[in-house]
Amino acid sequence: SLSSSDYPEIEQLASTLATRLEPKRVGLFLPSLRPGSITPGLLDSVKRVRRGGFTIAPEAGTERLRKFVRKDITDTQILDTARMAFEKGWTTIKLYFIIGLPTETDDDLVAIANLCRAIFELGQSTPGRKQVNVTLSPFVPSPHTPLQWDAACAQDELSRRVTLIRRHTHNHQINYKYSESLMHYFVCAFLRGGRELCDVVETAYRLGCRFDGWDEERQPELWLQAFQQHGLDPLKYLQAIPFSAKLPWGHIDKGQSVEHLMAERQRTSAETFSPSPPIMAPSDAPPVAPAADDSAQWGRGKKKVVTKTTSAPTKNRLRLRWGKSPRYRYMSHLDNLRLLERVLRRAETPVQYSQGFNPTMKISFGPPLPLGFTSEAEYLDITLDANLLPYMLDDIKMRLPEGLQILEARVVYGQAGSLTSLINRVVYTIPTSFWSDTSILKSQIERIMTGDTVTVHRDTKDGIKTMDIKPAVFDLRIEADTLVMTLGVGEVGYARPNEVAQLLRETMTCEIVALPFHRKTMYRATEDGQSKNVMDL
Repeated sequence: SLSSSDYPEIEQLASTLATRLEPKRVGLFLPSLRPGSITPGLLDSVKRVRRGGFTIAPEAGTERLRKFVRKDITDTQILDTARMAFEKGWTTIKLYFIIGLPTETDDDLVAIANLCRAIFELGQSTPGRKQVNVTLSPFVPSPHTPLQWDAACAQDELSRRVTLIRRHTHNHQINYKYSESLMHYFVCAFLRGGRELCDVVETAYRLGCRFDGWDEERQPELWLQAFQQHGLDPLKYLQAIPFSAKLPWGHIDKGQSVEHLMAERQRTSAETFSPSPPIMAPSDAPPVAPAADDSAQWGRGKKKVVTKTTSAPTKNRLRLRWGKSPRYRYMSHLDNLRLLERVLRRAETPVQYSQGFNPTMKISFGPPLPLGFTSEAEYLDITLDANLLPYMLDDIKMRLPEGLQILEARVVYGQAGSLTSLINRVVYTIPTSFWSDTSILKSQIERIMTGDTVTVHRDTKDGIKTMDIKPAVFDLRIEADTLVMTLGVGEVGYARPNEVAQLLRETMTCEIVALPFHRKTMYRATEDGQSKNVMDL
């Protein structure tokens, strides 16, 4: 819920849930909280397992402007809630504000900076380094609201307002997040535009716009080109709309008539609010005394006592060899991690957890599988908090989704290293049917294996680098219509299978990314030439 703290029994509900879920290391998280409705008991319940983020959305810097947008929250309520969070151990508070609201003035903007500084100063009365993260979002006049007729600010004006807020802050522990992008124009256009924008969407798609929800994938210049090709100016959608104009969404009934919204907007403009005393900048204001609380700590905080496990000590580690079918080939390594964590939780496997404020399962994966690959040689180490019983493994298998399967399992004793450090060979296979001429493929393999160097161009975070991967290419051969690659990983250096395939691309009948790579096995090659099974390490 977006207003969880408005539920009258929220504190009792959170306390009950926390009591039941704490033994399972399941934490509670709340969305943006409404100041004035948060209690110490609610915060105590939320922080039992792990202390998540603490978010407050004042929306505007002054009480006058908050009343204008129907968010009747006082400065005192905001400061009291922030003080309570700091006293309960939170060190970071997130704040959300909207800039460019109708009737907003520079005084309202300066008040945002002063409010953020005042919250930061409150945190200095409690132990620990404090940080305030502030997100500034541009106002967008949304349909079916009393503000749907109002104008939105252009990008240069929004930038000026952000600069004004930052200029009145002067604090490195207050971080402002604001995206200066033309996407604001297109958001307004698609919220307020009509059917004339259908062709714009198709044109932008054909120009190459994809995954615009990701900042790094956004291409505003292509969207602007799409608007221009159809003779539309996205800036016109930022302009105010007369009450007499026909709205593109006016035929849609959402329960409130256009007349009602219009009357609400006119009434809001006609109302006069008595201005509240502005929040003084902390450098000019008297020091804020913390609320009276017997549990308040001064100076150095008490040392956190690490919770001891109540189970019998054990060094058992359960090692699993598991595989994934083509159905899950496009699940990333992090997706696999989350999926298996949920499987272990649903199976109620007695997994050991790390200590501290954010306990996590003690599980360890082998080298991650590249995206798009299938496998029958993935490895997972699970540190158990109790001795392994046969039914535990059956419970895990029952809760795996179709397409993932456990192929082998055993208990590992002792202090063996991590899976990533133990494995130094990986074997991949590809059907040779993806080459039209296997004789040419064999000659290419022979050239690679007999050559002194194998040079590839690798894209790294520092740019494209030329690499010699020959020391990590241990074997290439064809067996029963299958290309088998034995490549290095870890301490011996590594070669990517797609890099090797790129060297064999002659007579290939598809793109490299379409090859069905399959991880056949992983093992450790010793100095004396032996191959050790990962399950025996």
